Amino acid sequence: MARRRLRSSVTHRTVRANQIDIHLTEAGHGPPVVLLHGFPELSYSWRHQLPVLAEAGYHAIAPDLRGYGRTSVPAAVEDYAMVHMVADVTGVLDVLGAHRAVIAGHDWGANIAWACAQLHPDRVAAVVALSVPFQPRTQEPPLQLVRQTAAARFNWVLYFQERAAEAELEQNAARSPAPDVLPFQSPPGLPPGCPPTTSATTRRSSSGPDSPAR
Repeated sequence: MARRRLRSSVTHRTVRANQIDIHLTEAGHGPPVVLLHGFPELSYSWRHQLPVLAEAGYHAIAPDLRGYGRTSVPAAVEDYAMVHMVADVTGVLDVLGAHRAVIAGHDWGANIAWACAQLHPDRVAAVVALSVPFQPRTQEPPLQLVRQTAAARFNWVLYFQERAAEAELEQNAARSPAPDVLPFQSPPGLPPGCPPTTSATTRRSSSGPDSPAR
């Protein structure tokens, strides 16, 4: 009963920030905590943490990142540069009337959390990074380093740099050719209006100029 009551406190809305529509999943009132999902995920990944943070006295905010779920999907690869991803986060804070927030990120979302602290330290109260430590800029291009470490093995980052990857995945969006590596099927229980799969949008986000492959 208590778990059901906590989940019922979660709300959904779409806001206009940084010139795109951003879908937010929210819960609670108090100091803001922004939860940034990874790849290939949605704000749904934070469904367990949202009500718990709300119960602890925080305003938990989990956006669908640009290119994912019900958030806008800009067409140009350049639109997924890290500066735009960070501007989406600060734009959401502006809409909410919050000057500072704790930024928590998992996987690719952790990279964005670190970048928020670098570019806007005055707006970040703390960083919570799950699975991805801080990675300073390397002297060599990241894609070159990935090629060196991947050698002859399959690597999804390199795979997504190929034009053939998108066409191959679109043959059956619900079941990718590498289901053990990239589970594109959206989980059950998403709110009405969420797309049945996230493949088309997450592919764009993974190949941006500031993705791990660039």
